[in-house]
Amino acid sequence: MLLLDFCGLLFNPVVIEVRRYLPNCFDRFAFTPSARLLLDVPSKPRIHQEKSNFKPPKVSSHATSQAATSRPAFHDNNAPSEPLRYFVQLVKGQCASTPCMNTTIAIQAVGAVLIADFFSGLVHWAEDAYARKDTPIIGKWIGEANIEHHVKPRAFVSRGWWASSWDLALAGLLVVTGAWWMKLLSWHVWLFALVSANANQIYKWAHSAPHENGRLVTWLQKFKILQTQRHHAKHHSGQKDSHYCSVTNFLNPILEELEFWKNLERFNEKFFGLKRRFDPTVKAAAPQAASH
Repeated sequence: MLLLDFCGLLFNPVVIEVRRYLPNCFDRFAFTPSARLLLDVPSKPRIHQEKSNFKPPKVSSHATSQAATSRPAFHDNNAPSEPLRYFVQLVKGQCASTPCMNTTIAIQAVGAVLIADFFSGLVHWAEDAYARKDTPIIGKWIGEANIEHHVKPRAFVSRGWWASSWDLALAGLLVVTGAWWMKLLSWHVWLFALVSANANQIYKWAHSAPHENGRLVTWLQKFKILQTQRHHAKHHSGQKDSHYCSVTNFLNPILEELEFWKNLERFNEKFFGLKRRFDPTVKAAAPQAASH
């Protein structure tokens, strides 16, 4: 749910623009308390007054005031708790103190990085699951390169930044341009685009030795800020169908515990008839493992 809240935070400007032109478009949806706070959707009490021709008898002002003071206060069951309200205000930056604002910026930065990490995993999963040499259009470009990478994981380490990241850099530029055109460009978008454009470079660092990466990258890996070699090695073991996210060590354990990628493949197969294609490198590795 925290990742979804971060997504709501980043796309909150989009929601604001939609509400400007369609002010009542969110009224029909049943949002959770945290989603209502993140999207600034007002909470509605669950009271439905039925039309009736009954006219209540007139009551004196003294009796009315006495009844009003004795009436219990109305509590909205949809209202979020105070800790939740404070957390959402912290995420959205609706606090005045400097430490609170610093914490808000840090939380938003982590959220942008994790969303970039998730999209790197989504692209990686799609390539590994469905792209092969005979795949139309992208087979020669992506499918063949992925098979080569599973056979020789360090083969692409010697390539320069532009050779391995030009496509992601182009995608990041398109994201920034689109956000600017829609007047939604912020430092969150810049950070997301920067991390996404360098996902392949971080991926290469996870295939390189510490002396190849240098002190700064090795330090970032040591403190688990960037994905480590040991963590990424799990992707190249077994069936090679897990641990697709390539930026951090954080998201992969959560997604694997939820069987996110397997469930996504089942969904694609059930509704679109799209089956995961066999990885020939797994078949080739099986006899070697058995011989040892």
